[in-house]
Amino acid sequence: MKVTSATRPHFSRSITNNSNSGSPGNKECEAQRRIDQEIAKHEETIQALKSRRNSYALTCQLPPEILCKIFLACSFTTSTYSPYNWIIVTQICRHWRAVGLSCPELWSNIVMSRPRWVGEMVRRSKMAAISVNADVKYLPPKMVEALHLVLGQIPRTRELSLTSVQKSVIDRFLGELSNPAPILECLVLAALRNDYGMDENLVIPENLLQGDAPRLRSLDLSFCDIKWNSPLLKGLTSLRINHTSVDARPSMSELLDVMEQLPDLQKLDLSQCLPLTGDNAPTGAPDRIISLSYLSLLSVSATVPESENFLRRIALPPNTTVKLVCKATAATNNKFSGILSIFASAKRLPSNGNAHPRLPIRSLQISCRHSSAVLVKAWPDVISDISSVRPAPIDLTLHAFDSTKTYSILADIYQTLPLEQLRILCVNDANFDFDAESWVKTFGRLRHLDTIQISGYSTHELISALTFDFPVKSLSTEVSDKPYATHRKRKSADVPETSFPALQKLLIHNTDFDGDHTEAYFEVEGLVDCLIERYERGVEIRKLGIEDCTHLLEEHVDQFREIVVDLEWDEVEQGFSEEYDFDEEEDEDYYTDGYGGDHFIGSDDDYIGAFGGYW
Repeated sequence: MKVTSATRPHFSRSITNNSNSGSPGNKECEAQRRIDQEIAKHEETIQALKSRRNSYALTCQLPPEILCKIFLACSFTTSTYSPYNWIIVTQICRHWRAVGLSCPELWSNIVMSRPRWVGEMVRRSKMAAISVNADVKYLPPKMVEALHLVLGQIPRTRELSLTSVQKSVIDRFLGELSNPAPILECLVLAALRNDYGMDENLVIPENLLQGDAPRLRSLDLSFCDIKWNSPLLKGLTSLRINHTSVDARPSMSELLDVMEQLPDLQKLDLSQCLPLTGDNAPTGAPDRIISLSYLSLLSVSATVPESENFLRRIALPPNTTVKLVCKATAATNNKFSGILSIFASAKRLPSNGNAHPRLPIRSLQISCRHSSAVLVKAWPDVISDISSVRPAPIDLTLHAFDSTKTYSILADIYQTLPLEQLRILCVNDANFDFDAESWVKTFGRLRHLDTIQISGYSTHELISALTFDFPVKSLSTEVSDKPYATHRKRKSADVPETSFPALQKLLIHNTDFDGDHTEAYFEVEGLVDCLIERYERGVEIRKLGIEDCTHLLEEHVDQFREIVVDLEWDEVEQGFSEEYDFDEEEDEDYYTDGYGGDHFIGSDDDYIGAFGGYW
């Protein structure tokens, strides 16, 4: 380290007070300066020796190509909020830092959340293809300067994402995207709504990128209006259009023209942008059907008539995952049978051009979050744990026009979807208006349904439905090997056919077993009676699972164990609280603090104060 005058201030006085170069003070300063120079040379030599020594370390023997791949892998794992934390890895030693600085690809992912670093990132990326992610909320001067800089690099931009909650922000910079983008592969433009939702949609200019983006494969537009004959809507493998203005919606002919120009399309997401159809979808055979032979994911969000009108005009591969968010209109009268029948008989065209038979549904999940919406997921194969599997090939969210009976929606599901081979039924967060008779009518006659997993409100109605009688028929059964069979004999005679005839596994989650609360809960005895009755009829439930349930004790579970072959319980006893034996009159006026003192409570305010405000 070179010693300067700032590190030895006592020398300055000697230099100032001794103008004679031959004075003893100047000679001492000169000698010290020479010594300092020798020290600096030795320090540089030592540093060079240390660097040579470090070059034999394993970390310094990694080839630059391998180090670059490691650095790139680290840069891909950083979060959006800390996009440049990976730089720390390059600062391990001089060699790693030099390799990092010499790797242009490492600096090619430009995140605009740090506008003061954008210029340096552009410089270090040299002429490598860059990816730009600009989520712009405000436009301080540094952000404006940074945006001008990166948008001027469009000829070497591979990915560009420009989003803002203000349409005017994106409008201000779209004019700079007037040059061709020869290597652009992904473009995202999103003029998201502000807090008041008052902004109009962003209008995509016709000269955007001069219509020249030959390698563009992914286009994502949110709250944007684009001309449906735009050259940007050609050759895509992924297209997402979210919320176009009513006046900018395409005709069905224009939309099908776009689909026809996308033969390699793999992902299609259309939300609030389908052609308007009024309250009713057109009837009759479609005059034109487009085959999307490579489509793996279709997502549609629209009204029932709009969805029907579009889905009737496309043919999908048999393995396409379909996600539909569908809202009824006043004219459809909260009926979904039309759109569901399209799913059931959807045109599936394999490579040989022959119509593919409709896929059976063997696993079904139904959820109801509120009184006007039902969520349905379906799989063609048997799924043992629905909560942890891959996305469902059929994913429906059905919104009623107004508050309606859930049963009417589920009745449409049962009547139109191919449930003949259903094996597993999962009903989550069931806030259904389902009574026992509705359960029986909807699922009670399915001959292959062997597993039901249920939670919430309607569990007690399902238990009642499990012992529902159909018309009498002859029934022969096997004898169980449980001890219960030693003190109850099964009658060998003609007995009524029981609902859910194939059910062997019942899994109950998040259910209250205390029947004293309201009619929405059932008592332990209700389940015991159900298990016994099904046993006697020869359709016993052989496995019972209980998890996260309340007001259930081990002694209750022991009753179940005497009946079923296999029982799984999480051994959690919850929902109980300590009960204090207060005198009925004193209960309103006193509480005991636990230390022998009684306190008078005269009002709610006093009660709050007595407990420190936690009320």
